[in-house]
Amino acid sequence: MSTCSVYGAQNAELNETMPTSPLSLYAATKLQSEKYLEKKDAMVFRLGTLFGVGDLFARIQNGFGS
Repeated sequence: MSTCSVYGAQNAELNETMPTSPLSLYAATKLQSEKYLEKKDAMVFRLGTLFGVGDLFARIQNGFGS
């Protein structure tokens, strides 16, 4: 499992084709793990907000959480 933190702070709705821009060590290591798994028989899930856009305190909005 990965997270939407690999995208960094964004002001738009995201999908898997968006460019990545990790802002923390956590996000950078998640992205490194994804790249390693590209060569394996694996599937990566990026978890995010399922029901609408996050508010001002959501990690998907500001990249770091409250």
